[in-house]
Amino acid sequence: MESVSITKVKPKRKANKSELPAAIERVRIARQSKDVNAYHDQLAEEYKNGFSLQDIAKGLGLGSAAPLYYGAQRSLQKGE
Repeated sequence: MESVSITKVKPKRKANKSELPAAIERVRIARQSKDVNAYHDQLAEEYKNGFSLQDIAKGLGLGSAAPLYYGAQRSLQKGE
């Protein structure tokens, strides 16, 4: 499988910080669904919508955004 760098994906727009709680909730729901692919796809979608995965990680109570970047990258690789 070819390597895909998440930094090559440009967000569609700059996200509005007031929309961040809703994005965190969408990711939280996808995470609770126990469907790993849905969770990774949601992370990639929020990233493409301009949300910082670091901000989402903080909202989820995670100490690092690295797992979120990993999940979003997996989703983007699958989508190619």
